[in-house]
Amino acid sequence: MDSLLLHYLIMANKEVKFQPLDQVVIDDMFLDCNLLVKLPEFEKLLGHVTEEKEIDKKKYYKYSKEKTLK
Repeated sequence: MDSLLLHYLIMANKEVKFQPLDQVVIDDMFLDCNLLVKLPEFEKLLGHVTEEKEIDKKKYYKYSKEKTLK
């Protein structure tokens, strides 16, 4: 699951901005990929590879190469 998560985060990072997960974990070839965000381990993994912002009680994420390398 780690490599799947990284794939979507890295692809979304090309825009270099914080985004909600529903705009990050999308795939035209694998329409059910959004089910990944519902897995219990998913939030733990996000903290290891992303920066997070909360605006109006909604969370936004951006891939962090530095955190991933740690």
